[in-house]
Amino acid sequence: MNLQEQISRIQSMMGLTEEVKSEEIEVESNFLTKTLNSISRFIQGKELYDFLSKIKTVTSFDDFTLKFSKGHEAANQFIIDIIDSNNDEKVGKFVAFIYKDSETKKHSLQIQKVEIYPKYKGKGLMRRFYQDFNEWLKSNFNNFDMFTSDFIFLYNDETGKYDGYNMWEDLVNKGLAVRLGPDESYVPPDEPPADKMWKLDYGYKLI
Repeated sequence: MNLQEQISRIQSMMGLTEEVKSEEIEVESNFLTKTLNSISRFIQGKELYDFLSKIKTVTSFDDFTLKFSKGHEAANQFIIDIIDSNNDEKVGKFVAFIYKDSETKKHSLQIQKVEIYPKYKGKGLMRRFYQDFNEWLKSNFNNFDMFTSDFIFLYNDETGKYDGYNMWEDLVNKGLAVRLGPDESYVPPDEPPADKMWKLDYGYKLI
């Protein structure tokens, strides 16, 4: 079962529809998190609305302009398009989930998918953006915990690599991020899985 199917199943079990209003319901999704244990994390109703509204006040970092939109896979998913302010070209985008630790009550942002457009690949732009955005979240939310990678890397047929993997490994090598699991969990498969998704038991987080 892929991620979309899992989310759809959760929504179906909870009786949710795509038309529900964030102020009226509780939204809950299950994710692999800091440890091997799968625990329930969620942001509910008005809390989710207020969090997203505050994030939308961020308009730019350095020479990048940010454009926010709501995701379609779950109520707590959102998309950020990153645009080069010098020429209005799209640099790339990332899709993320906002979730909450049921024990500490702290919020975290988890990257689901990253896409950098060809002209901007290899320049470390997304790495710099991640670091800047992480600092902004920590300084604007007293209960913000961590900025993490998702546990799924998508195989890119054009490059023969897994999108986002090398970037996180580079951050680890530079001491800017850490792996959340043992080293042997981070060796890419020799052959890409049939669904082109490499699913990790653990992810990464920025320091």
